Amino acid sequence: MASVTNKLSEGYKAAKRAVLSAPPNDAYLRWDASGVETIKPDEEEKAQRIPETVNRVQKHNFDKVSPESGDQTYPMRC
Repeated sequence: MASVTNKLSEGYKAAKRAVLSAPPNDAYLRWDASGVETIKPDEEEKAQRIPETVNRVQKHNFDKVSPESGDQTYPMRC
């Protein structure tokens, strides 16, 4: 019984140390702090291509030619 009590006591103490050593919830890391992220050389180019791709997909999905008129656009209906 004493060994079980000791194990529980050690576990409680370890959990308490972990909680007390954790940073407070309002301790934020800056996005550009060292060790947070390594900025890759092509990141700026990729960041510019993402909205272009999204716009192209949206245009493909939502700008459809009306079969009746042949020249009007209308939103795709599901």
